[in-house]
Amino acid sequence: MKILFLSHAFEKAGAYARQREMARAFVAEGWDVYWLAPGWRKPIPGVTLLPMIGIKEGDKREDLGTMEFFFRVLRSFRVYRRVLEDIDLVIVTREYDALAVCYCKYLNATPVILFSRGDTISNFEVRLQLGAERKDRISVWLNRIKIIWHKAVVQKFVYPRMAAIVVQTEPLRGLLLSRHGIQLAKKIYVLPNNCNWEKIIKNKPRKGFKNIFMANYPRVGFFFGSGWDIKGGDIFLKAIAIARKEIDFQVIICGHAREGENQIKRLQCQIGNRWLCYLGFVHNLPFYFRIIDLLVVPSRWDSCPNVVLEAMEAGCCVIAS
Repeated sequence: MKILFLSHAFEKAGAYARQREMARAFVAEGWDVYWLAPGWRKPIPGVTLLPMIGIKEGDKREDLGTMEFFFRVLRSFRVYRRVLEDIDLVIVTREYDALAVCYCKYLNATPVILFSRGDTISNFEVRLQLGAERKDRISVWLNRIKIIWHKAVVQKFVYPRMAAIVVQTEPLRGLLLSRHGIQLAKKIYVLPNNCNWEKIIKNKPRKGFKNIFMANYPRVGFFFGSGWDIKGGDIFLKAIAIARKEIDFQVIICGHAREGENQIKRLQCQIGNRWLCYLGFVHNLPFYFRIIDLLVVPSRWDSCPNVVLEAMEAGCCVIAS
C-alpha cells in the first residue's frame, strides 16, 4: 500500500512534527510513504521525499502563499506522475493543499483524507478585522473577496472530493457544519492532535533540563513554532516584566525565537535565568503542557493555533488574545 502526504508545513512549524509522526506510524504499519512538500527535508527512515518543484535546497521561504503553493503543487504533480498513479491514499493538511489534489488527473480515483483546522476562513476574517482597524480599505475588500471565493471553492470542489475530514476538537466540527452545511456530518471525524502522541509524551526532556524547573512556584508557558512577532513574543515579555513585580513565577519559552533572542536575554539579565527558561525548538510539547500551570498565546493575529487545542486537551489553562 502506498500513501502520499501533501504538506505546506516547514520544519520549524508545529504542524511538521505532527505530520512526521503520522508518516512514521504508517511506515511502522508497512505502508510505502511518500511526502511532497515545499523545501527539502531531513531524511525520515522509510519515507520517500518528493521535493516540490521550484524550491531550491536551502531555500528558507518554505511557507508559501495559497495560490503560489497551489500552482507549484500542480507543477510537481506532472513531474511525479508515475509515482502518483500507484498511490492508494492521500493525506493533506490544509484546504488549499486539498484543492490542488482536486485538479490532479493522476489522483482522480484515489481517496483523500483532509486534516482541517477550520477551513482557513478564520485567517481571512482576522486579517479583515485588522484592515478595518487600520482603515485599510484595500485590505478589507481583498479579504472579503478571499472569504467569498474560499467558501465557494471548498463547498463546491474540496469537501465533496474528500473521503473524510478530520478535525482536532468538537467545536471545530461544529464550525465546519455551521458554515458548510449538515451534509458534511458523515464525513467529519474528531481526532485529537491529528496523530498518536503517546510515543512523544513518554519522551523525556533533553539532558540537563530536569533540574531547571522550580518547585513551589507557578509556571507560565509561551510555546510557538516560529513567527516571534506574529505570535506576540514581545508583548508576552513586556507582560511578564510587569506581572513579576506582583508575584513570583517561572517562565518557560519553547520555540524558534531568532528575532526575539536579544529581548529574551535582556529580560533574563533582569530576572535571572532560573526564572526565565528559553528552551528553543522542542519536539515533546505534551511533556511541557503537563508541567506548566498556564499557557499564554498573545498573537497579533492567528486563526486557530494548534498549541491552544493541544494545551486544552492536556488540561492546561490557556489565556489567548
